[in-house]
Amino acid sequence: MDIYGIIFYAFILCLGTTIGSFLNVVIYRFNTGMRFDEGRSMCFSCSKKLEWYELIPLVSFIIQLGRCRKCKSRIAWQYPIVELLTAIVFLLTTYHLGTMYSFDSSVFVMYLVGYMFLWSLCVVMAVYDIRHKMIPSLFVYLSIALAFVLRVVSGAPLTNILIGIVAVALPLWLLYFLSKEKWMGFGDVLIAILMGTVLGFSKGLAALMISFWIGAIYGIVVMLIGKLKNKRTLSLKSALPFGPFLLIALFMVYLFNWTLPIIIEWFA
Repeated sequence: MDIYGIIFYAFILCLGTTIGSFLNVVIYRFNTGMRFDEGRSMCFSCSKKLEWYELIPLVSFIIQLGRCRKCKSRIAWQYPIVELLTAIVFLLTTYHLGTMYSFDSSVFVMYLVGYMFLWSLCVVMAVYDIRHKMIPSLFVYLSIALAFVLRVVSGAPLTNILIGIVAVALPLWLLYFLSKEKWMGFGDVLIAILMGTVLGFSKGLAALMISFWIGAIYGIVVMLIGKLKNKRTLSLKSALPFGPFLLIALFMVYLFNWTLPIIIEWFA
């Protein structure tokens, strides 16, 4: 990699942290009646409006040791985690698309911007689901529409997209319908539609299987920790909603191009 490549990837990292900072604002302000552009952020403890040098993504959190400069209350770890996560997602997406579209810079930029927007929506949905145990329909519908456009523009057959949607979403819809929303929320069904749209049939089913494995591993770890701490009320449902596992699996399969036959071969 030459110096220009290093500078470009450094720019992507900085862009990712900056977008991540904005995503935190969206996550905190959505459904609160506050607009996303309504003034500068403030400390939730002392209501002090933050100065520009207190809003530098990651850097301000590290310099201030994770505390408000005025009241010394702790700043939520969500802020640096979302900023760092968005930066990593942007970096991996840039590398992934660069290997596919290095022959055409205009196509590369088009898909890069499109997928950055898509993954930003996914970060918001995952974190919002963790915080509030629900997925805002607005963000899901936007992400599905964007994913559909990206897939059609890339030349994916419409039948492949539709078959992928049905194959991935139908199992979760059945769980949602038969359990009357006890086993699966409708937001998870919408995320499954997104998975089918982005990945198609084979990759979509691979992502669905991986999401259940991730959820199972996480659930086992959480219950073991709960037993060690004598928290008998800790359960899979109360620990974490399923949406983040679906979104993590979606991004993993997008990056590594795992298909259903590949997943089956792991256990052959």
